[in-house]
Amino acid sequence: MSNPLFNWLKLGETFNFEEALGFLRKGSRLSRKAWERDGSYIQLEIFKEINPKTIPYLYIYFPKENFCGEQGAKTPYSPNSLDLFANDWYNIDPSEYEEKKENVV
Repeated sequence: MSNPLFNWLKLGETFNFEEALGFLRKGSRLSRKAWERDGSYIQLEIFKEINPKTIPYLYIYFPKENFCGEQGAKTPYSPNSLDLFANDWYNIDPSEYEEKKENVV
């Protein structure tokens, strides 16, 4: 059962990267249907509390073992052309955040 407080997230719907940026600015965690097999997702991190001059960064999280053999790794993310023009972006349900956070170092 979906929580009506999260209706703005368009849970279960897919969208393009232009719309994805809006969700990232609101704090959403996003993934692509093309990435579902490994559980990766991106999130915008803003470090204004630490240093107001720091610009926001996109990070990609790898909850499962990645190419380096590490589990729960994160690294800066820069979308490539395939990501920018993809229409398969979707919001990760906030109820899954705690489960995914446990897998991220």
